[in-house]
Amino acid sequence: MGVRAIVCIAALAASVAAGADEMVLSDFESLANWEGLVADTGIVHEGEQSGLWANVPARTSVSYRGVRDWSQYRGLSVWIHNQNANGQRIDLIAHSSTQGLDYFQHHIRLDWTGWRHFVLPFYAFGSIRQPAGWHRIDVFTLSASWMDEPREDTVVRLDDMRLTDDVPDPVGDLMTDRELIERLDLSRERMERVREFAAEEDWQQAALAVLDYYRGVDEQRVQTVPDELRPEPDEDYNTAAAHRHLRHEFSFYRSDWHAVGDPIDWTANPVGDIEWPIALNRHGFLRTLARAWWHTGDERYAQ
Repeated sequence: MGVRAIVCIAALAASVAAGADEMVLSDFESLANWEGLVADTGIVHEGEQSGLWANVPARTSVSYRGVRDWSQYRGLSVWIHNQNANGQRIDLIAHSSTQGLDYFQHHIRLDWTGWRHFVLPFYAFGSIRQPAGWHRIDVFTLSASWMDEPREDTVVRLDDMRLTDDVPDPVGDLMTDRELIERLDLSRERMERVREFAAEEDWQQAALAVLDYYRGVDEQRVQTVPDELRPEPDEDYNTAAAHRHLRHEFSFYRSDWHAVGDPIDWTANPVGDIEWPIALNRHGFLRTLARAWWHTGDERYAQ
């Protein structure tokens, strides 16, 4: 009997065990369908072991390849143990390719410690380009580098991952223009036109005036951080990536570092992957520069 047949039989058995409204994707007693995890018997949610993801700067993602058809369910359930609440962003990417790099995407922040149960409805995932659909999930990936810098103290464990129908219903209709305006603080500066239209109960024009308010970025004052709130400069803080950014050098999705000119060529694609210039234009590198300025006080990173 082939490996594919064994996996299918195991998935079917897991589905029966979980009940008709759930299907176990991985109980982590075996990591045969995982790449990047190691077994951990010390910290477990249930069963004999969990899947440990550590050394994240070197292993920036972990991936599951098993059951591909997720379309009979409404969401994903998984238990995640976080060792350090460091704010690391973890992107959950369900690859569902048609002709290129198409996928569903959601993300979480590692802002807690211990075990936490996540139930993620499929409607909460964004669709990037044109995914084939939830009936065709080629690979499911958890990534620490998709939209963030991998951190040395990120240590995550996974347990009991399953498909489920037990998800919250979607939020109802969007609020009306009036409901939006009534929830805003109209006493703020530069809100005069919004107040005028609201007083006339012209809610559509008031909403357009709100857009004008937020479009006037150049006119808005920049709030500075008081010096007394800044930590003492850390001579040991690692500024290697931030220093490269000062030279307009960037690396995305584990690519090599590439210079993109001065001024920056925002259409540059040195690796021939459409995701690379998209990542460049998302400006995620600003977080790296901001952290370098915060920890060192070097104004070059803020400029």
